[in-house]
Amino acid sequence: MKRLFLAIVLASALTTTGVAVASFSSGTYTGKTAQGLNIRLKVTNHGRCGSSKAPCLVRASYRANYNCATDDNTTQKAMNQLTKLGPTKVVHGKIKATYAAGDTDHIVLKATLRGHKITGSVRERYVVEHDNGTSTVCFSGTVTFTARR
Repeated sequence: MKRLFLAIVLASALTTTGVAVASFSSGTYTGKTAQGLNIRLKVTNHGRCGSSKAPCLVRASYRANYNCATDDNTTQKAMNQLTKLGPTKVVHGKIKATYAAGDTDHIVLKATLRGHKITGSVRERYVVEHDNGTSTVCFSGTVTFTARR
């Protein structure tokens, strides 16, 4: 009787502590965005990523095309631009991160990690200040992606 009680208490304690098993594999995932450009994400289930404890995104890099508009409403395209992102946490197999560099750059990364696959989206807006006092605002729109290990 004591063994049965101890087993029930132990099982109950394990289920209520919130110990989560990682639902994705550590390593580097590579893939393509909906724009047909490269994306690469490195994730880990062990250790640290900067100030975040694992599980976490160690780093990411992607290429995207942007629609840009100048102060005088001239439009242009910025094609195949590389962006690199630093570490952020993974919570319940999901990434929801915002990266900002002052008022000039704003990036939102959302992703779901399952097994050997990451699906998600990235959205970026950046501003280029020109020497003549004008500026150009570029926006990627929401770009979806799939990457595999």
